[in-house]
Amino acid sequence: MEHADSMVAVLAGASLYEFTGGVAPTLDRLRSRFAAQSVGHSADGSQGWLNWVVRLAATDDPLGFVQATVTLDWLRSKGVSHFVAHIHPDHQASMGVARKLGLSPSLAEKDGEVRWES
Repeated sequence: MEHADSMVAVLAGASLYEFTGGVAPTLDRLRSRFAAQSVGHSADGSQGWLNWVVRLAATDDPLGFVQATVTLDWLRSKGVSHFVAHIHPDHQASMGVARKLGLSPSLAEKDGEVRWES
């Protein structure tokens, strides 16, 4: 929750929602969202939620955020060694991040997005 004040300006750009839909959150809405996420898991405990604010190293200014939803039982039994992302085929920035993380596009598509895998 403590990051909402600094992140509201980062998330204000309308272009951020071009591929994901929605609109920029108000400060109150962002505080509410961060409060819900800070619990760290779904209500039934079957999913874990990991959330990080990404900051510019030189200035510590916030640039964005990264979120992961993990199924805890599956991770425990399999280990964390394979990553998957579903990316809109026109979203160049997300493709760049995926490449830097070692993911490659597959031939699979779901809901108009390409499946990327490590």
